[in-house]
Amino acid sequence: MPILKRPGTWRGFVAALVLAALLAACGGSPSAQGTPTPLPCNTSAAASATSVPPGAPVEDICYATEWPSPNENLYNTRVAHSTIASTNVSKLGMAWTIPLQGEGATGADVANPVIANGIAYLQDGASNVIVVQDATGQVLWTHEYNSIPSSGPNGVTFANGRIYGVTASGVFALDAQTGQQVWYTTQLATGKVKFDIAPQVANGKVFVSSALTFGGGIIYALDAATGATLWSFQTVVDKMGQQLKATAGGAWDALLIGPDNSVYAGIGNPYLSQQEAQRTPSRQLYTDSIVKLSQATGKLEWYYQAFPDDFHDWDLQISPIYTTTAAGRPVVLAAGKGGFVFAFDAASGQLLWKTAVGIHNGHDNDDQLALEGTLQLTTPYILYPGEIGGVETNMAAADGMVYVPVVNVPTTYTSATARLGTPDLTKAAGEMVAIDLATGKQLWTTALPQMPLGGATVSNDLVFTATFTGEVVALSRQDGSIVWHVMEHEIYHGGELSLALGTYGVDSFYT
Repeated sequence: MPILKRPGTWRGFVAALVLAALLAACGGSPSAQGTPTPLPCNTSAAASATSVPPGAPVEDICYATEWPSPNENLYNTRVAHSTIASTNVSKLGMAWTIPLQGEGATGADVANPVIANGIAYLQDGASNVIVVQDATGQVLWTHEYNSIPSSGPNGVTFANGRIYGVTASGVFALDAQTGQQVWYTTQLATGKVKFDIAPQVANGKVFVSSALTFGGGIIYALDAATGATLWSFQTVVDKMGQQLKATAGGAWDALLIGPDNSVYAGIGNPYLSQQEAQRTPSRQLYTDSIVKLSQATGKLEWYYQAFPDDFHDWDLQISPIYTTTAAGRPVVLAAGKGGFVFAFDAASGQLLWKTAVGIHNGHDNDDQLALEGTLQLTTPYILYPGEIGGVETNMAAADGMVYVPVVNVPTTYTSATARLGTPDLTKAAGEMVAIDLATGKQLWTTALPQMPLGGATVSNDLVFTATFTGEVVALSRQDGSIVWHVMEHEIYHGGELSLALGTYGVDSFYT
């Protein structure tokens, strides 16, 4: 997954808007004032929540109307319990800012916060954790890791009274009240793995995955109390893939916790060149796939591979979404850099529909042809979706609709031996697409001012995202019209912007 840096200052700020908080990740060993005593659990509000699976941490029940998990809930639907709507969005204004500190490979801001009990928990590009009073911006405590710079996304989650997160080389748990470290494991796979993911927690287990791992990334279930490894799942299982010298597979975005004691992950690409894909064709399972695993054992229940023998860097990397159709059918959604959105029956893995989004220019079957030994492709050639194209950041799902931020950037390949091509950012563009959950039909498509490198998030009648050049955009869910937008520099000067409006979040900028 190549890294895309955006222009401007990389130190950045945490910023908050009135009506709701605009929060970006920032940094800071524990220097603590301590967090307030948690409020009594609001179980009545959460009892009817459809986004709380069995085994969910108490925080996902008590604070279900906030943003306690990386994508708001364990189903990754990204729907805010917010007052922000088309009638008042124009009133958003600055409330407070905090300068960012720790920087990674893509800057200081690589993840949205989680919010519970009016407290925002954040992580910067160097894996440092900071805890902020949502209403005032007061820093309550920080915990420094200053990890080897990660490319992101990372981010934390709140569960069992602890904050769980990763550094480039390990996984940790902090006491949510004080910031004191409870455990930190750096011995996974003898230290050869690297992490760039926000954990998910359920049934006493922490679910994470490595990425950028030679021979294939590894999904782990760790004991939430101790950090001990309970099981692991290798994301590249064929011998050809495991012999590759390139980093391959693994998961980048937070996993999906299913309601049936399952866990789903979207897996990255095998980093093949065209020459490698044709000389030693292999499916490279389970790259570019969605996998469903048992939470208890890590056993594979079903998988779907979108692009076998992929040499276009078409990860299926974003967080899968669990939702239901109007008729009550459980559906799992997946998407990634190949520019397709997929819907599956949650129980069986049956493909229900497959919808192309963004620009495609005739290369969608290159990988399958290489696998079959029939590919006729000479360099140079231009590819859409390019290696920083397609669906780069997380979708949102609400009321039978799926909202998809799409990146359109061509990539030129001049050599069959190159694993990566050259993106042409002078032609960078983007769009937001709304898809009917039941049919897969595109209902509307709206061109955006630039590449949307913020995830989609629903708030009442609006869907939000943010762009590569720092524009925050709110669109009408009904027809896709742009209702409101503001440039980052009009809010504050410099820095990355990853936002969370109240309990609303938009992913940070990464590819």
